[in-house]
Amino acid sequence: MKKIVQHLKRSQTQNQLIMFPFAGGHGRSYLDFIKDIKQDVDIIGVNPVGHLFSNEEPLESIDSMVSLYASELEPILKENVVVYGHSMGGCISYEFCKKVKSKKIKSVILTGSHPPHSGLDDDEEDSIHSSMNNEEILSKCIKYGGFKEELRNESEFCEMFCRIMKADLRALENYVVEHEVEFVDIPAYLFFGTEEKLDFQEAQEWDRYFQLKDVKEYPGNHFFIFDQENKKEICRFIDQCFTKTGKIVE
Repeated sequence: MKKIVQHLKRSQTQNQLIMFPFAGGHGRSYLDFIKDIKQDVDIIGVNPVGHLFSNEEPLESIDSMVSLYASELEPILKENVVVYGHSMGGCISYEFCKKVKSKKIKSVILTGSHPPHSGLDDDEEDSIHSSMNNEEILSKCIKYGGFKEELRNESEFCEMFCRIMKADLRALENYVVEHEVEFVDIPAYLFFGTEEKLDFQEAQEWDRYFQLKDVKEYPGNHFFIFDQENKKEICRFIDQCFTKTGKIVE
């Protein structure tokens, strides 16, 4: 099994940022994103089983993913932890915090993530589901900004990507039915893009899961986090979560 925990940046401080990827993503998906984080922080990207050129079969259950991640991450949690998750990574972040119940986790940052009870979008035009064929999935991911058009002719890479996406989508489809709401008393912040099917009213429903402190909208599609200006601003916010003394800003 490939390493689940990938150190994207190492630090001797007690500050730690744990980043859960979006569907189809992996720990290295955030390598460019974290370049704008200025604070001295230990940054961990999580590599899901079967992702990133792995021959292993991807997991198709949120519970299985979270149990594995908790077993790998809990022993190495530092004193001041911020958990970050984009899209599917938001649901993983919630389940991870719920499972480990650690006071070391000081805050959670969610981007482009619908509340778990919302499920996948049923709108025929905008929906993406595991039952779709590869071409349909690629078209949707390109539209959302999660896949580069120029890679569409790379048949082997596209086949691998769609296999991973379908497994992640099945996990999300099953998760909506299986999960039970449990409030996690940790401050959380939610950011989303103007062009995605998420609005302030739905975003506020994250207060059923976390101590929701703020909701903010950014220009862009589902992957607004990779826009240069948005990325800088979100990373500035991450920096502000840590003070120079190694304590989390409340």
